[in-house]
Amino acid sequence: MCVRRTGTPLLFELYERFDSVTASGRRLWLSFLPPLLVALLLLWLVQVPLAYRLARRVRQGHAERALLLQRALDASNDERRRIAAELHDGVVQDLAGVSYSLAASAEATPAVPSDPTLTTKLREAASVIRASIQRLRSLLLEIHPPNLRVAGLTAALEDVVAPLRRRGIDVELDLEQALETDPETEALVFHAAREAIGNIVEHAEATRVRVSVRDRGGLVHLIVEDNGVGFDPQARSSARSGGHVGLTLLEEHAAHANARFAVDSEPGLGTTFTLEVPS
Repeated sequence: MCVRRTGTPLLFELYERFDSVTASGRRLWLSFLPPLLVALLLLWLVQVPLAYRLARRVRQGHAERALLLQRALDASNDERRRIAAELHDGVVQDLAGVSYSLAASAEATPAVPSDPTLTTKLREAASVIRASIQRLRSLLLEIHPPNLRVAGLTAALEDVVAPLRRRGIDVELDLEQALETDPETEALVFHAAREAIGNIVEHAEATRVRVSVRDRGGLVHLIVEDNGVGFDPQARSSARSGGHVGLTLLEEHAAHANARFAVDSEPGLGTTFTLEVPS
């Protein structure tokens, strides 16, 4: 609507064909399309190298982390082996020599009027030393069980659970006889079982433990269950801050091996350690 100079309102309407409006919009869109496509192409060219470098750094970070975890486990095994060798070749041998000397002295020492029980004391000392040697050898077995590749998984796990049996704990070891796995899987199963048993020995106060290794649908399942005191899962955070990171390292190592390691526990209801790893 417009107003004439005389002040009389004048209504003005303009009609256009819809096709012409559509064509005008299309021309307007087509005029903006080339710059838009060029801008999107430039954005893609800028982002793709950045995304590629970021993905490569992430892969490198995962690889380095996996390598560090493997080195940590290898270092732990090497340290166990070193300690076991030093104890066996040093302390155990020295104690054995002292035990033989005391036993021989007890047999060769005549009765002394001032101390008629001297021979008995020497024999008791030799017996105590022999008992100490036996405990040290048991400790050596805990620190460094037989080589997994030489003795096999069954024998290695038998040695891992031996400390439980010596403590009078009822142990059930259920291993699938026809289980076929690669050395890496066997090593992971062994490390997980040893870590779980070590935690049971130190903290569980259990009277019964069950260790099971089975192949289920292409996954090797390790289950270590105990009827001990259990623990509050929140306590693991404080344990990690206190330097107890064995289970955490094992969880991360399992994750890098496409496996899953979990710990389920409740106070008073025992603890279950579970490992699932592709066979």
